[in-house]
Amino acid sequence: MLRSYRFDRYRTKEKEEDKPKLAGLTLAAADPAAARAAWAPQRAVAEGVFLTRDLVSEPPNVLNPAAMADRCRDRLETLGVEVEILGPKEMRKLGFGALLGVAQGSVNEARAVVMRWRGGGAAGGANGGKGRRAAAASAAPSAAESSSIRAASRARWKSSRSRLLGGGAAR
Repeated sequence: MLRSYRFDRYRTKEKEEDKPKLAGLTLAAADPAAARAAWAPQRAVAEGVFLTRDLVSEPPNVLNPAAMADRCRDRLETLGVEVEILGPKEMRKLGFGALLGVAQGSVNEARAVVMRWRGGGAAGGANGGKGRRAAAASAAPSAAESSSIRAASRARWKSSRSRLLGGGAAR
């Protein structure tokens, strides 16, 4: 599924019907209900990756700090994530001096987005809260899964770091 991602929002010459699409995917499973249940958290992760890719692919004249904060709130609150947007005044009180200093060079005011996940989730989903992602939204990883995810992330980071440093051993 991750391979099917394509950021083509600003491609104006390509007609909608000419864009590549994954029309469907059929899998054979001994227990389809168990396969769907196992896929739900993976689908939520994939949708999160797609959201992240969309955000980093947007040009900065379109996705300024306020637009970024609004998009995060709009997409994440439907999943049960608490989203708090801090403006310059709140950031100053919290000691975000370095960020505010950099933001002085922009016509756009700085924003910081605080996201809190407390487990559970809303009935909506990452795609506008249409109810299609309810299972994915409420599937939080167990403590053992979280530990395994963190270990795998560390291993990937060390491997990437090693490649970036010219193949030397990761420290």
